[in-house]
Amino acid sequence: MNAPRACLQRLLLALSALAATACTVPPQQATAPPVAEYAVVPEDTKQLADLIGYYTRVAAMAPDDQRREYAGAAQAFNRERSEYNRVRLALVAAMPGTPFQDEARALGLLEPFAAAGANVGKVAQFGAMLHAQVNERAKARGRADQLKEQLDALRAVERTIIERGQMPPAKRQ
Repeated sequence: MNAPRACLQRLLLALSALAATACTVPPQQATAPPVAEYAVVPEDTKQLADLIGYYTRVAAMAPDDQRREYAGAAQAFNRERSEYNRVRLALVAAMPGTPFQDEARALGLLEPFAAAGANVGKVAQFGAMLHAQVNERAKARGRADQLKEQLDALRAVERTIIERGQMPPAKRQ
């Protein structure tokens, strides 16, 4: 009698579990799409992303197109001397490998950002970082030029020593 009772209890337990799952209502499909939650992106963050994308696009352009972009950035800066336009022009002016590369101008444009602290906007912070990068590159170029001059001077001394050590062919005999 225990066996049929245990079997009955298991059957009732299984049926109650089945009934419990059958009675739950599946989530209904919403008829309207859920309201999308958009994060508000600060303007300086948008500008920073735009500057990075701009640099990438200009770097991939042909030299003539790069010249046009440089002229356009200069015109935009002359029209409106905003932080954004200042950094944009400096980015293009400092771009290595371009025919118009002008690190001195880029450094001059970025000078107002040189001492920017953490309490300024992202574009100004980017300007400070760019100033540091261009400044280091200019220093490295200066050191390389100095080393090249020293090497040229050593080669000239070496040529002089070699020339002094050689006698004209007529006097050697």
